[in-house]
Amino acid sequence: MQKEEYKLFKNIVQAAAYGDAIGLPYLSTPRGTFNCKGICKCFDDSIYKVPAGTWSDKASLLMCSYDAIRYSSEDFDPVTLNPRRLNKDMLTEKLQENIKSWRENGKYSPVQPPFRIDEYMIAYYNDIKKNSIHGDFLILLTPLAFLGLSKEELLNYIIIIAGDMYNAPDNIVAGLFYVKFLTELIKGIGCHTAYLNVLYDFDKRLEIPAMGLIWEKKIQNCKPSMIPEDVSGISALYTSLWSLMNTVDLENAIYRAVEMGGESSLNGALTAIMGFAIYRKFKLQEIIKLK
Repeated sequence: MQKEEYKLFKNIVQAAAYGDAIGLPYLSTPRGTFNCKGICKCFDDSIYKVPAGTWSDKASLLMCSYDAIRYSSEDFDPVTLNPRRLNKDMLTEKLQENIKSWRENGKYSPVQPPFRIDEYMIAYYNDIKKNSIHGDFLILLTPLAFLGLSKEELLNYIIIIAGDMYNAPDNIVAGLFYVKFLTELIKGIGCHTAYLNVLYDFDKRLEIPAMGLIWEKKIQNCKPSMIPEDVSGISALYTSLWSLMNTVDLENAIYRAVEMGGESSLNGALTAIMGFAIYRKFKLQEIIKLK
C-alpha cells in the first residue's frame, strides 16, 4: 500500500466497526419491522448483552485478515508495502492463528471475553477452507483490494479464503466482484462508474445466475423484496450495492442496509467499507475507538 492507501485502509477498518456495531442490535430482525436509529440504540432489548457500540465478529475478522495477508507474503516492497511473493500455506496458517487469538485471547475484540455470535460461526472460523455460503468471507477479502495483486494472485487468495472453485463457485464469484469493485472505489472512481467498470472487465464465464440482478444492471432499481433476506455473501452484496446506489451519504446507506434485515451486522459493515471508500468521511457524531 502507498501511504495514503494505508491511511484509507485504517479508516475503512473503523468504518467497518461502525457499520457492524450499528447493525448488531438488529441481527435477524425481520425486514420491515424496524427503523435503524444508529449506534445510539440501546442494547437492553437485544439478545446480545454487550455495551452499545460493540462490533461483532465482522470487524474483528477484517483485522485478522489484514494481519494474516501482511504476514503471508514472504517478501514486501519496503516502499509500497505490496507483497512481492505469496505463500498460500502461510496465509491459511496465519489466518487460523489470528482467529484463534481473537476467539481465545480477545485480540481484535472491543470487549472481554471476545464477542462471538454463535457456535455455528465458531465452527466456521475453525476451518478457513470450509465451503460455507455465509457472507463473512467477504469481510476477510477486504484487504486484497489494497495490495495491487495480479488477477492470478487475487484468485489464489480468494480460493484460499472463500472455498474451492468447484464446491463454492458462488463464493468465488461474489468475492471477485466485491474485491474488484472495492479496488475501483479506492482509486477514487464513483460508485456507478466503478460498478460499470467491473461489469465490463468481468469474465463472462463467471456470470452465475445467482447474481443476475448485478449482471443485468437491475440492482439499483430493484424492489427490496427481490433481495434475499439471508446470510449469504450474494445477499450482502446485493444489499450493500442497493443501499449505496439509492442514497447520497454514508450514514443513510448504512441505515438502509441494516433495515434490510437478516445478517444486519454484515450488511452494515460491508456497506460501511465500500461507502467510506466512496465518501471518505463520516458525519456521525458517535466515535468508535479501536484498540
